[in-house]
Amino acid sequence: MSDDNTQLRDANVALATELMERFGRDMDGWYDHLHDDVVMEFPFGPSVGMPARVEGKDAVAGVFKVVCDVVQVQFSNIRITPTADPARLVVEYTGYSEPNGKVYDQTYISVQEFRDGKMILFREYWNAIVVRDAFGDLSGLGS
Repeated sequence: MSDDNTQLRDANVALATELMERFGRDMDGWYDHLHDDVVMEFPFGPSVGMPARVEGKDAVAGVFKVVCDVVQVQFSNIRITPTADPARLVVEYTGYSEPNGKVYDQTYISVQEFRDGKMILFREYWNAIVVRDAFGDLSGLGS
């Protein structure tokens, strides 16, 4: 790997670490690190009433404002694995919260891509049964 690619990978790992640590704690700071053309994908989202894909920084911020209010999750056990592409990372983490007295204990994996020092893609995989058991159908979020 060239020195430029190594520096880019290291910068993206540092940014991903910061974003994962900020989530649920400093969302304004989190949104500041999103590319204007960011795409969020939740392949299992439709099974619990969430969108499969959200495009654009404003739309993503709108979805996450509602999700953060309901889920109240913070991430821990964050493990970031670089790929051959210095702009792409695989991130594993856990999330825990007890909104409304219900336990939400989730394991996640996401693919994150970065462009121009900002997140451009966030594709997150999680267990839809855990989401459904804690929150039910989320199709009413943002309504």
